[in-house]
Amino acid sequence: MHGFTVALPPTPAGSILESRRLIMKIAVVGATGQTGQQLLNQALQQGHSVTALVRNPGKLTVTHENLKVVEADIFSEDSLKLHFKGQDAVLSCLGFPISFFYGVTGYTQSMKAALNAMREVKVNRIITMTSWYTDPNSGSNSSFLIRFMLLPMIRSVLNNMYEMESFLKQTDDINWTVVRPPGLKNTPTTDMEKSCGRMVHFWTLWALDVALAFTRSMPSWMTL
Repeated sequence: MHGFTVALPPTPAGSILESRRLIMKIAVVGATGQTGQQLLNQALQQGHSVTALVRNPGKLTVTHENLKVVEADIFSEDSLKLHFKGQDAVLSCLGFPISFFYGVTGYTQSMKAALNAMREVKVNRIITMTSWYTDPNSGSNSSFLIRFMLLPMIRSVLNNMYEMESFLKQTDDINWTVVRPPGLKNTPTTDMEKSCGRMVHFWTLWALDVALAFTRSMPSWMTL
């Protein structure tokens, strides 16, 4: 195993250490979602060179001199490696809808394609996003509403997220990080603190906070 998981509970502002950044070339997958768009904005503000891989380029309205938007198939190794080549890191904000009749497979299928593409072009760093409660046993101490209403409703997505996490834990040739926020909403950042292995039961986290966690998890961040 070559990676780690970051849980993201809201914590008091001002607790993040100031950092020094190097400019990087990054590929962002899932850039049209709410977290993906916040991530694009943060990465561009920090001076990084960003390639956004999207299914429909027309859905992305962000423009910047350091942003390149390309159409790609997230399930195709050949499609991905064309745009991963020369990147320092891959950041994935992909999300897939709940299915009540069929199992969700998008997380594992897209991750397998991404890792194979990365190996082909010698990119060694990926950061991705899942959620709290991916482990089937992790909600045992939660409220009645979460345990018996929310989790069963989204279990198809959580199960595939868990399968993807398990797959990554068996991957020792790629440097990976899984960011695990709770539910997301679009409001200003709280300057939250990253927490490894801790579960605090809040309903939502700000999409901008998650985007900041992505950029702060990239290998170029060096604590002063």
